[in-house]
Amino acid sequence: MNIILRPETERLLEEQLKKTGYQSVDELVRAGITSLEIHGDFAPGELDRLLAEGEADLAAGHVVDGEQVFRELDQMSASRREKLT
Repeated sequence: MNIILRPETERLLEEQLKKTGYQSVDELVRAGITSLEIHGDFAPGELDRLLAEGEADLAAGHVVDGEQVFRELDQMSASRREKLT
């Protein structure tokens, strides 16, 4: 398979090769595809939009204490386990 890349995409791949230590563009592309498989598919621009939304929330002070989140998740998990037994 041959793929034609825009020059800016080629530069991005070359930069990532230097930063990450992958030995070839093929390895780098495989890692990217594996990451998509693991983390789910995002529509083009969706991940950037979600990250910008999160950064805006942080800047506005809309944050939740991490320890509180973990406590709530533990409670939800315990409740769900109780319903299954």
